[in-house]
Amino acid sequence: MTGKQRWMIIGATCLVTLIAGGGLAYSLMPTPVPSTYCWGAGDHPNPLKVLVVGESWAAGGRLLPEAPQALNKRFGRSAIVCSVGFSGANTRKQLRGLKAAFDRQGLVRLFGSKPDKIVIITGVNDIIQRRGSMTYKDDISNLVEWLQPISDDISILEIPNINLNSKLSPIYKAKQIVFEFTSGEAGGDLLKKYRSSITDYRYTVISYDDFIQGWATAPVNYTPDGIHLTTENFHKLGGYIGEVMPVRSVQPK
Repeated sequence: MTGKQRWMIIGATCLVTLIAGGGLAYSLMPTPVPSTYCWGAGDHPNPLKVLVVGESWAAGGRLLPEAPQALNKRFGRSAIVCSVGFSGANTRKQLRGLKAAFDRQGLVRLFGSKPDKIVIITGVNDIIQRRGSMTYKDDISNLVEWLQPISDDISILEIPNINLNSKLSPIYKAKQIVFEFTSGEAGGDLLKKYRSSITDYRYTVISYDDFIQGWATAPVNYTPDGIHLTTENFHKLGGYIGEVMPVRSVQPK
């Protein structure tokens, strides 16, 4: 480590401690509030029910109505998709938010009965906040474990390609420096590290690269921050997820 890097870490650590109050401040941060939207397609009396949970990519009904429409077309039966998203929240905070806002039965009540499928969309904020791939892996495991009593058919969308050099505030940049070095993951291909940490027998992974190969090769598909898709492409992503997600309980028509 060079002297310059050492002083950058010391300075960043001091800044984060002064502004964020360290780990205690993180534990005292307010619980995130979810954005919840539901949409149905088709008139079959026994609809396929899919719960989507995650960060801002799952918020604001961004994947609707295309997700249920794609499921309806693919399986030849009605589909209801409810998306619950926590903007700006990493995976650990999403679980905290789910427990506070719904509990498991609250999520079931969105459909009237247990959903057939759960899709998790998370990881972007974990990378931006430099939580560390092993922390992300543990948090995903805890989220899956909490959701399994609702449905044991769970898929995770592969962490999307985003602009990891997006222009963030100096405070955020300082936090990134601290977390990169404390997690031991400074440098290298962060996206690859985080993606490779989530292989688990309890869920399947939906490829994001089959939808859009990468931010660097397709920045036009993203908003100027390089972190979110355009509105049009969020809707396309909803359709893509509906077209490719595995669903154990039904077969395509």
